[in-house]
Amino acid sequence: MDHEDLCGLSEDMQIEKLMTRFGEELKRLTYTYVKDHAAAEDVTQEIFLKVF
Repeated sequence: MDHEDLCGLSEDMQIEKLMTRFGEELKRLTYTYVKDHAAAEDVTQEIFLKVF
């Protein structure tokens, strides 16, 4: 995914595309640190909120 893939999309659509593309991978990574599925999901959401 590059910059052109997100150009022209609303912010909501940009976030959705990024979450679809990177969400599960990021959640797996955060789980390796927190060792709790619910906490990993929360951390992943917080990361996406900070990005936008």
